[in-house]
Amino acid sequence: MYGDSEVWARPLSGYRTVVVLLNRSLEFRIITAQWDDIGLPPNTVVEVKDLWKHATLEKRFVNELRADVHHHSCKMFLLTPLTLSEEDEPKV
Repeated sequence: MYGDSEVWARPLSGYRTVVVLLNRSLEFRIITAQWDDIGLPPNTVVEVKDLWKHATLEKRFVNELRADVHHHSCKMFLLTPLTLSEEDEPKV
């Protein structure tokens, strides 16, 4: 927890992780969930699904998830680790 911004995470089956970014302040915030803070190994590439929008984001994330969160609001994401071949590169 960082002041009025909170990051909550919980591991799920299949090595997935659910993350909630909570902004309790009166102002807009950019909130970051670092892999080492939420229990993911360093350099893990994840696919991210926005659970409120029911949409998978095009971008792949490595080492952190950063999102804009409006005042008195939250965002919830499902992180699914990807297995990449040597030819694949994350879209970061």
